[in-house]
Amino acid sequence: MVTNHTGSTNMGSSQKSRSPLVCIVGAGMTGICACKHLLQHGIRPVVLEAQSEIGGVWRQTFASTKLQTPRDSFQFSDYLWPPGTPVYPTHVDVKQYLHSYASKFGVLDCIRFKCKVLQIAQISGPRDELRPHLGNCLDAESVNKDCGWAICVQVDSSGNHLDADDNVNWLYFDFLILCIGRYGDIPKLPTYPPSKGPDVFRGKVLHSIEYANLDDNSVRSLVHNKRVVVVGMMKSALDLAMEASNANQGKNGHPCTMIFRSAHWMRPDNRTFSLIMSYLYATRFSELMIPKPEQGLLLSIISTFLTPMRWGISKFVEMFLLYSLPLRQFGLVPEETFFEQYASCQLPAIPESFFERVQEGHIKLCKTRNWGFFENGIVLEDGRQIEADVVILGTGYDGEKKLMSLLQKTEYTKLQNSEGGIPLYRGLIHPHIQNLAIMGFNEALSNLYASEMGARWLAHLLSGKFTLPSIEIMEKMSQKWNEYIKNATPFHQRSCIGAISIWYSDQVCHDLGWNPRRKRNIFQELFAPYSNMDYRD
Repeated sequence: MVTNHTGSTNMGSSQKSRSPLVCIVGAGMTGICACKHLLQHGIRPVVLEAQSEIGGVWRQTFASTKLQTPRDSFQFSDYLWPPGTPVYPTHVDVKQYLHSYASKFGVLDCIRFKCKVLQIAQISGPRDELRPHLGNCLDAESVNKDCGWAICVQVDSSGNHLDADDNVNWLYFDFLILCIGRYGDIPKLPTYPPSKGPDVFRGKVLHSIEYANLDDNSVRSLVHNKRVVVVGMMKSALDLAMEASNANQGKNGHPCTMIFRSAHWMRPDNRTFSLIMSYLYATRFSELMIPKPEQGLLLSIISTFLTPMRWGISKFVEMFLLYSLPLRQFGLVPEETFFEQYASCQLPAIPESFFERVQEGHIKLCKTRNWGFFENGIVLEDGRQIEADVVILGTGYDGEKKLMSLLQKTEYTKLQNSEGGIPLYRGLIHPHIQNLAIMGFNEALSNLYASEMGARWLAHLLSGKFTLPSIEIMEKMSQKWNEYIKNATPFHQRSCIGAISIWYSDQVCHDLGWNPRRKRNIFQELFAPYSNMDYRD
C-alpha cells in the first residue's frame, strides 16, 4: 500500500498489478455482506470464521427470538425474503435467509471455518524486524514491506480441543475488515456492591450468551419450575423473561422477576407502528428537523426552525405508545424522550404477549438502581430480598473489548476516544490506522441497512473507484459525526445513525459517484420512506 501526498492511504489505486489481498474477520451478517460486495467488484477476500457455520449472533440464540423489525427492513437490496416468510421472521428464518444469500453469491467458497483469530498486528517491514513483535510462529519467508496486516490464526480441523500452540499460523494481507460487531462473544457484566457479588449466591448465575449456547434439554433443566431472575430491560432480557415464564407454567411454576435500572420506550410487534415510524422518521422531510453533521448554513437554519416539530412528533409517538401499551401501569415510562432513544438505537421490540404475562403475574418487574447477591438470591438497594435459583444477566455485550482482545495496544489506543465510542470516518475507517475497516459499530434501527451501505462503500474504495481524503479531513468529519451523536442522545457511547440514515447514505452516494436522490419525483423524495431497497446497485 502507498500513501498519498496528504498523508492518507490511497487504497484504491495502490495495487496496479493485482487486486489487494483482503481479509474479513467474522462471517456474521456484516461479514458475508462485505464479502459479497467485494466479489461483485472483482476482489476475492478470505473470510476467517471461528465457528463451523455463518450467522454471527443468529447462529445460536434463544428459541423465542425474532427480528425486532419487519422483514422488509432487514433485507438485502438484491436478495428478497422467500414468499411466505412471516412479517417478523424467527431466528431460524433469519439463519436460513443469511445462508441462502451467502450461497447464491459465492460467499461460502471464501470462508475458512473453525479458524480462530488470536492476534492482529500491523506490519511495515521485513521478517527479522517483525519477529520480536509477533512471537515465534512467524513462518513466512518474506512479507510485503508495504503497510499491511499479519493475522495469527488457530485452525481447528479435528473438532477437538486445541492447546494454545496447536495449529497456529500467520497469514498476511494488504487490507483487513473486522466484522466482529458489538454483540456476542464478550459479555458486559454489572458491578456489585462489596461482598455482594455472585460468589456469595448458592444458585446458578450466567450471562445471556451462555444461555443461548445451551441445548433445549439443558435450558429446560435450568429454568423449569425454578425461581428465575432476569437482569436487564433490552431485547435479550425481554426474550429471556418470556422463555423463563413459558417454562414455569403450571402448579409448580414460579414467576420470573425482571430487575432493571431504567425503562426504555418499546416498539409494539405490529406493522401499524412500523408504518407510522417509517413516515415519521424515515423520510427526507423528517431528517430536515434534525441538526446533522456537515449540513451547511441553510440546513442548519431549517433544522433549527423545525425543532418544535421534531419535539411534537416525539411527543405524539410517546402518547401513542402510552395509549397502546400499559407503560404507566407497570412503571415503564422512560426518563428520556422517544427521539433521544430512537437516535441511539435504544428501542427494543416487545415480545408477543409480554404484558399479558406481566398482568397475570407470571413476570414481575422490579426497578432499582443498585442490587447485589445474597446466598439465596438478590438483595435490592432498599434491603428487599428476592429469592432465586437462577439469575440470568441480559446486560448486553462489550464489543470494544473484542477489538481490544485482537488488536495490539498501539492500534487499539488510537481507536479510543475520551468521550466514549470509536470515531470512524464514514463509520468504517479510523484516520490514523491504515488499511483497516471496522464494520458493525455503525448502528441503525436495522443494522443490515448500515452494513450494506458500508459494504458498498468499501467495495468501491478497494476496487479503485475513489480514494480517501487526507487524514486531516477524515479527522474533522469523524469529529463532527461524534458531536452529532453526543448532542442527539444521552447514550452517546453508541454510534447510531438511525435518525439520520438518509443523510449518511447521501455521503456514501457522493463518494460512490451516485445520485443520492433515489425517488421518482420531489414529493416522494421528501415524504416517502427510504429503505435499503432504494440503494440497489
